[in-house]
Amino acid sequence: MKKLSLLILAAILALAACSNPITNLPESDLDPVKPSYDASLDAGSVADRAISLSGPDAYEQDDSRTASKAITPDGTRQQRNFYDDANDWLSFTAVAGKTYVIETWLVGGADTVVYLYDGSVSLASNDDKSADDYGSRLSFTAPASKTYYIKVYSYNGLKGANRGYDISVTGPSITPPNATITVASFNTCIFGNTKLARTNTVAAMAGTVARFDLVAMQEVGSNASAASDATCKAIMDAFIIKVNAAAGADLYSYVRGNQYAIVYRHDKLRLDDYRLYSGTQTFSYTPLVADFAVINGSFDFSVVTIHTSPSKATAEIASLKTAMQEAAALYNESDVICLGDYNADGSYYAEGTGPGLSGFDSYLTGIPNTADTTVATNNYTYDRVQMTPSMASDFANQYGVFHYADYYDVTICEGAATTAGKEEAISDHYPVWCVFNTAKDTD
Repeated sequence: MKKLSLLILAAILALAACSNPITNLPESDLDPVKPSYDASLDAGSVADRAISLSGPDAYEQDDSRTASKAITPDGTRQQRNFYDDANDWLSFTAVAGKTYVIETWLVGGADTVVYLYDGSVSLASNDDKSADDYGSRLSFTAPASKTYYIKVYSYNGLKGANRGYDISVTGPSITPPNATITVASFNTCIFGNTKLARTNTVAAMAGTVARFDLVAMQEVGSNASAASDATCKAIMDAFIIKVNAAAGADLYSYVRGNQYAIVYRHDKLRLDDYRLYSGTQTFSYTPLVADFAVINGSFDFSVVTIHTSPSKATAEIASLKTAMQEAAALYNESDVICLGDYNADGSYYAEGTGPGLSGFDSYLTGIPNTADTTVATNNYTYDRVQMTPSMASDFANQYGVFHYADYYDVTICEGAATTAGKEEAISDHYPVWCVFNTAKDTD
């Protein structure tokens, strides 16, 4: 009979707990009814905490909204307790439209109830994460950019020793100060339908592109801008599927114009605009320009991708600084990267005797004159990455040339009679790349 009475009592308590959900509550305390918490269940974890559970925590006094203590919404945990009272108040600054997660983890005999406030107005609350976890968790999308308040209440108003908890607020992804993206240029060497049908060769091309965050491609369709827009689009539509397959997820998108395409990671970069160049300078193959910004970070930049005509390289390279300045004015963006096949070496152009490309003395050179960007035995730096002077803090001073044979079995790459089974089956140019900081943009 005694056992039956205990079972009935337990059932009543369980029903009462289910019938008292916590929703929009005033700042005053209101306890739902639920079984008491057994402090001995968490006793073993107390020794793992650096915070004292036998005295007030470092954030007291924080017992009211006006006395709330700030917490940064970056996922960092604060260690607190209910030693001297049953209420702790915190505040954080949120950005409109962004989602924030507030979460507590318990130590000892603590049992938290979390309330979220906009001033004195309750927005949301959570008692328990589950029937077995008396910690709290709620997700919140900020309706406005402002300061919001959190009250953490000790269930049933219990206080004293051995009632500790951690709390964090996690907002949008925080960009580490050393975060980077890698930008590349890739002359694909007449990437038409014939090459698209070469399975192993295109797999190597797609795998190459998928190693970078942004790739400016030249010679899509043909090497002289002779292929139709419809043909170039069909080629890129098929190729981007292969790039995403190589990446293992739908991560890449592209834009294109003329013989150019820009492939980019849409989870890392936001495309704001793109168009064919329409400025004051004349080029054999009208450049493609675009404007980007990293999604998590401060780095925004514009891109000009170019393929000069070898016979006109000297004049066209001299025009590139003006084209970069016009792109900067078009997008109101001082950071401009001009990358592509400049043909800036050999008999086509006098590159200069130092590491930087001649004619760009005040600009930043990403690929130095000592680099060999051609697959042939000649040592030429045809492919380049030049940057406006404002990018000194953005350029991470890391660059390189991507050699296909270091990553792929080129002996299986299909090609013409003279290129099959060689690196030339992929292209007669090597891709070049530069690394840029995403959190050090100062303009």
